[in-house]
Amino acid sequence: KQWYQRRVAITAGHHQEHEPSMSAGASSSNISCESISPSPTMIKANTKDRTIFGELSIGLVFNDQVSTLDVHINEARNLTGVDGNPPNCYVKTYLLPDRSKTAKRKTKTKKRATNPVFNEIFQYKAPSMEDLCSMTLWLTVWDTRQLGHNMFLGEVRIQLDSIQITTLTPTWWQLKH
Repeated sequence: KQWYQRRVAITAGHHQEHEPSMSAGASSSNISCESISPSPTMIKANTKDRTIFGELSIGLVFNDQVSTLDVHINEARNLTGVDGNPPNCYVKTYLLPDRSKTAKRKTKTKKRATNPVFNEIFQYKAPSMEDLCSMTLWLTVWDTRQLGHNMFLGEVRIQLDSIQITTLTPTWWQLKH
């Protein structure tokens, strides 16, 4: 597989997307909540004139009976649209390092919502818990605008070897650049 560099450049209300450069992290069979640290962002956004606000509530569980990672996108809060209006937002997810179109999951768009409730569950196939430990769940929040121009609102990256994935209990994650 080829891995590319992904950048989102926001200029005059438009954006361009480029694919990311990604390699799998070290694997660990020990899953804990002790060391949750944000990973470096792959999205480089020109956000000098604005600050990223908002949080995303996510629940994760590995279902060993069917070998899937269930990702529950509960809700978001305190989102701010790029133009100051409430955003028409959706959440896009990937289980990295897979960046194929078939690996992308996307919530329904919530119109004019600063605190949208998504309540959607996505499933990713994973042969084992051990395999998941080398993966990263990447969630991005977008504001969809007229003519298909989507504006980046923030992202969350979750290294799956650093958290508990045994319950769908939601956790709030701060959106980052």
